[in-house]
Amino acid sequence: MSKHNTAYEGDANDVAVNKEYVLSLKVNKSSDDNTEAGIENMMIDEKEESGDKLQVLWNKYLGDCASVTLILKKKPLNLSWWGLAHFINIFLRSVGQTVFVNNPVLSFLILVAIAFSRVESGLGCAVGGVLATLTELCLRLHPWSLVESGVAPFNGALVGCVLPSLYPLLHGTGHAAGLWLAVCLGSVATIFCAAGCNNILDKFNLPFMTLPFNIISICTFLTLLPSQDEGLDSSSEALTSPSPISWAGVVEGILLSMGQVYAVNNMLGSCLMMLAVGLYSPRLLCLAMIGATMGCLVPLIFLPPTLHHQIYQGLWGYNPLLSMAAASCVFTQWSWPSLLAGTVNTLSLSTVLIQQALAS
Repeated sequence: MSKHNTAYEGDANDVAVNKEYVLSLKVNKSSDDNTEAGIENMMIDEKEESGDKLQVLWNKYLGDCASVTLILKKKPLNLSWWGLAHFINIFLRSVGQTVFVNNPVLSFLILVAIAFSRVESGLGCAVGGVLATLTELCLRLHPWSLVESGVAPFNGALVGCVLPSLYPLLHGTGHAAGLWLAVCLGSVATIFCAAGCNNILDKFNLPFMTLPFNIISICTFLTLLPSQDEGLDSSSEALTSPSPISWAGVVEGILLSMGQVYAVNNMLGSCLMMLAVGLYSPRLLCLAMIGATMGCLVPLIFLPPTLHHQIYQGLWGYNPLLSMAAASCVFTQWSWPSLLAGTVNTLSLSTVLIQQALAS
């Protein structure tokens, strides 16, 4: 009996030893796996940290220019030098907000590009932006978040930029007094119009974007239509003989689309604007130019050859440019579904086909 018990105990000890050995192997293997996984996680964390640091550094100066925002956030908005700094910051940001650039330095580059392309447009943009900013700071019709980012007064700057470019098409080179009166009154009116649009659309969490600009511009041009004696300057579109597609012209139109957002038809000015947008956000620039490319290629399907010059001037690219950027990465978080939504928005829902419907 004792021998049997001794043998049984020996077998049990061997089994226990084997179990401990197997467990030790599993523990060692799991610790090795944990070590490898830990190293991989550390490498991923380091990459994320380096990416976050780069993103923070980028936004500090080139993105939303958080450094300026942090400095001015602690300073009073009153009749002092800091109040002037607030005013300049808001005004400059309003210039760039048309192409979704929320950076005072890069917006200044856009203003320089506008003035270089057409002095009257640059002056009008400055006058309209200043008056709209002053009106907003005096009346406080918008939330401060929309004011400090330049969203509240940006329609005024856009009115001041576009009217000097389009006004000569109606009245030639004369009537300068009427032009600048329209710029001043229109830019101030955009603040009231934007406040009304924001009160309505904000209930549905929708941005008012350039709706105030469109309303004020339409009212302005309806008011300032020339008399029948003056007539409109009808170009010789109907007399233009059909010609094959100029692919160089299409590429030029894609590049000019950025400038046409501000009614600027100048290659260097448009390239400077693209530089500003690219420094603000490379992704924003890429998606915007994808939209401009779609806007310049799709109309080749249905536009008659006599109207292809509109594509070459970027007139069919600037609306798709804004639509693609807005739907894919500005008002939605960037993702592949948002890119699809931007593509559908660009091609059908709000730009190319609607522009064709309005033109026909």
